[in-house]
Amino acid sequence: MGTGIGQLVPLVLYAGVICTCVLSVFWKPQAGVYVLIPLLPYEALREKLVDYPAGSHVIYLLLISVLVGVALKGQLPIPRTPVNRALLAFAAFLYVSLWQGALYLRSDFPLLPTDPRFSVWKDYMAMPLLFVVTMAAIRTRRQVQLVLLLVCFSILVVDRSALMNVLSHNFSHFDEGKRDGGPLGYAGSNGLAAFEAQCSCFLLGFAAYEKRRLRKFALYGLVAITLYCLLYSFSRGGYVALLAGLLVIGILKNRKMVLVVAGLLLTWQLIVPVAVQERINMTVDEDQHLEESANQRVQLWTDAQELVRSNPALGTGYATYMYMGRVEGLKDTHNIYVKVLVETGVIGMVVFLWLLARLFSTAWRLFRQSGDAFSNGLALGLLSLLGCLLVANLFGDRWTYIEVNGLVWVLFAIAAQTFIFNSAAQPEPVVLADVDADVKPLTASVGLWERARS
Repeated sequence: MGTGIGQLVPLVLYAGVICTCVLSVFWKPQAGVYVLIPLLPYEALREKLVDYPAGSHVIYLLLISVLVGVALKGQLPIPRTPVNRALLAFAAFLYVSLWQGALYLRSDFPLLPTDPRFSVWKDYMAMPLLFVVTMAAIRTRRQVQLVLLLVCFSILVVDRSALMNVLSHNFSHFDEGKRDGGPLGYAGSNGLAAFEAQCSCFLLGFAAYEKRRLRKFALYGLVAITLYCLLYSFSRGGYVALLAGLLVIGILKNRKMVLVVAGLLLTWQLIVPVAVQERINMTVDEDQHLEESANQRVQLWTDAQELVRSNPALGTGYATYMYMGRVEGLKDTHNIYVKVLVETGVIGMVVFLWLLARLFSTAWRLFRQSGDAFSNGLALGLLSLLGCLLVANLFGDRWTYIEVNGLVWVLFAIAAQTFIFNSAAQPEPVVLADVDADVKPLTASVGLWERARS
């Protein structure tokens, strides 16, 4: 509009982050979590803060501020959850693997944050730290509900930016050059697709237990926008991941969803736009050969088998593959499971799967607890999201990007906290003492009643 106000947005945002850090330390630690949530996926917005002091580290500033705040309030350590030990083992194992990788590459040891491989590990560990920080700061049901509301707001903000990008292009036919990560920046178009697919699955699962019409309508409206953005992300992996998440909902809650998935598989060529059809049909050419990107994945996975065979137990070391230049100079295996096997071996894969199993256990326990509709919806949404996430990472690394999965760690934290709330609210079972056989029934009844009163 030419008003110049847009130039002030980064300054205002930066000032807001600094003020929030102060408030988190000296007033309410949860304030930092509230501000973090919209910033996590919006890498394009965070990028505008890099010119300010420590502007490229706003996520760490907020995380550390919250930790200091909860420590001053005596809220550490965090409550026990199925995830705690797995997180600690996961972080420690990867750091040891980081040193192993330095020996493998004959590079500098990962001692300082300036080391590029140490920086990769640090950025990765920011997501598990999100779980710890959220668990430590969010301690009431009202705070949990506010976090969930902010997550929905964050999804809407990302959708708005992605939607504006879609509407700015003519997608009557598929064009690879028009794909980008939009608000998720470095995560790329496939990362954006994984984000949209996971959010759609979570929202659909949560809405399945919502009984208030207005809220249900709002949730389904947000799902519709999110699915539209996913559709025009042109990510085949994102589409398949979405179907996996829908199947989870169909199996656990609504059998009609299984029919929806079957219907989509049978009729997609009739209902999806021409550009999307072109993208899906590009998987193989007229001679039934894999197209370039799919063929590259096959080459990467075939080459990775050699690395796994030569280093089966512990792999080559964390964050090493990007420096090998094995296949056409590509820096990623385009499959998180293959990447874990290559860099951390079978032992690393066991630790990784253990962590995933602990996340699943967090959602599953809450789902089986048979609590209120909010708890059931939160649990089903996370189970659906997890099914979507597991499949999405078969087609690339969508796991290590905080833009894609930062909100996932926050959601699992509030699910763990909700389970604790529900467990504390359940009454203790009443156990009656054994009655002496020589005591008369009436006397025994009076005695039990007196003990119950006391």
